[in-house]
Amino acid sequence: LAEASQQPPPPPPPHVARRSNSSFGLRPRTGSDGVTRQLAECAVCFEDLCAEPCAVFWDASSRRVCGHLLHYQCAQELPSKSCPLCRCDFDKAVVLPSLERQPEVWFRTCDVKGDGYLSKQEVINVLLSQFPLDVDRFEARMEDAWPQVDPNGDGYCLDG
Repeated sequence: LAEASQQPPPPPPPHVARRSNSSFGLRPRTGSDGVTRQLAECAVCFEDLCAEPCAVFWDASSRRVCGHLLHYQCAQELPSKSCPLCRCDFDKAVVLPSLERQPEVWFRTCDVKGDGYLSKQEVINVLLSQFPLDVDRFEARMEDAWPQVDPNGDGYCLDG
């Protein structure tokens, strides 16, 4: 038994060891087209974030307390009102609205700082939580597309 405790732990699987700048884990999935993708996963149930409605955490003044996203149902079932990833306290979990149906509300809900600006990483994290996008491919394409929503090059897009 003493010898077993001296053994180094095995290395983590590749999908755990390699992380992007995203605020959630990655899980390799092989789609019906046979292509393997890295999809964002819920930190509670480890299922694809895009498979269910996601939530963000708000304080009493309806501002986000952190940049993390979970499935809404998983957020509702947390044993305490603190983010399981960063431990920030929150007052309520709010469903992330549809970008297509409510773009203004979506923007305000995604705005972690509440300053009317979204960084590229905020946009990437939220879109990866709502759509079944391959993380690596999407992040690479976002690099090319970002100047269209950030014409002045300051790293942010504005509400409106």
